[in-house]
Amino acid sequence: MTNSAIQADLVVLGDGSVVFAVFSPQDIRLYKVDASGAPVQAFGAGGLLVYPYPVEQISINYPIGPRLLALADGTLLAATSATGTSPASPTEPQPSLLALRVSASGAVMSASNLLPDPGFQTWALAALPDSSVLIARNSSAGATLHRLLPDNQFDAAFGPGGACALLGFRSVTALGLDMNGDLLVAGVDPASALVARYRLDAAAVTGVAVVEYFNVDLRHYFITASPAEMASIESGGAGPGWQRTGYGFQAYVPEAGVPVGARPVCRFYGTPGSGPNSHFYTADADECAAVKRDRGWLYEGTAFYVTLPNAGQCASGAPPVFRAYNNRYAQNDSNHRYATDYAQLQALQPQGWSIEGLVFCAAPG
Repeated sequence: MTNSAIQADLVVLGDGSVVFAVFSPQDIRLYKVDASGAPVQAFGAGGLLVYPYPVEQISINYPIGPRLLALADGTLLAATSATGTSPASPTEPQPSLLALRVSASGAVMSASNLLPDPGFQTWALAALPDSSVLIARNSSAGATLHRLLPDNQFDAAFGPGGACALLGFRSVTALGLDMNGDLLVAGVDPASALVARYRLDAAAVTGVAVVEYFNVDLRHYFITASPAEMASIESGGAGPGWQRTGYGFQAYVPEAGVPVGARPVCRFYGTPGSGPNSHFYTADADECAAVKRDRGWLYEGTAFYVTLPNAGQCASGAPPVFRAYNNRYAQNDSNHRYATDYAQLQALQPQGWSIEGLVFCAAPG
């Protein structure tokens, strides 16, 4: 390996510590030092995280344009172009963007090969205040802009088919946000340098229905925003006893668009054989991480997206969603109910339920 094959980037965190990312053809290395330059022992292994490229997934020939981003939720995103073969194209190189998401403590949360494109040229990235990431991809077909949500899904409503064409740009070299939250895009057109400003809130995003069900046999509540899951439940696919309560709320899904500021709601199901026959939902990142470590629950992914309260209050027009718990942990029969009507949850208290308070804010509507 020669020095020209190694590239680096760094971010300065709010406490004065610094994370360095070193990208080589073999691995990504993240080093964290405190404000005095000493390794932060609690990060990775003694201040160092090493992520070797998984040979069985993709062979990295060389890194191009690596970036390290510090996101608002405390995680880090290390990204570099990956040029090599993959199971989907074992004979032809399929360039993509390798995105490595790392926790604040230096643990790998996910690693994904994003937006494969045979016509790949370069990338540009920018972090948004809600921990999503804007990715500008330059290819032979032109420059397109994509939004990567905090759970590593792409916002399917961010432009037609999830891709916003950056018309007039031959390629994009940098992205940034101005003091008003507008996106600045710098690049080149066929004749000169080009800078453009885009509004990220120009298109209104509407929520979809989250429908509540109740099982008359289990005495359990369940919610879902998936039309396919609703159809399955109502045709008996989830077993007998399920019926709509007529209640629910609105939330965001990638297919209809997720506004800047919305956060993913983690969905869990009780581990078969040891956990409850029930689902649990949380938009709190710390609570989500804690439940993932609980062997009694299986993480099923993102159920939908919501906004979070600010100082215990939801924004105007965003109904507050409260959570109640049936207190049946000892019977391995835990169940939670989510409702915008506080009185509905109060009515459950004589049956042994406890109200756990405001947990997130629904979409308007």
